[in-house]
Amino acid sequence: MEPILSSGDRILVQKRAAYCVGDILVFDHEGSFLVHRLCYEIEGKCYFMGDNKSSVEAIEEKDILGKVVLINRNNIWYGVEKNGDYERIKSMLKLIKNKR
Repeated sequence: MEPILSSGDRILVQKRAAYCVGDILVFDHEGSFLVHRLCYEIEGKCYFMGDNKSSVEAIEEKDILGKVVLINRNNIWYGVEKNGDYERIKSMLKLIKNKR
């Protein structure tokens, strides 16, 4: 999920009644937790893709554990609640990464 999420980041996940295309979600995939962005939904199947991947994964809605609402990097929490925040947060995290 680079550049939004990097190895070592911590996330806060919240279960929701519904999810929107573009949301970053955590789901159970064959016993492992995966974090990907929701691309689209058709007939109860959700299709996900990581931000730096080209393949799409299909999972059932029941396997969604929740939406990523906060990201902690270097002990600073960033909100990802609104789709409009995505570009702002991406820019902020890119700045942090470049300062390393």
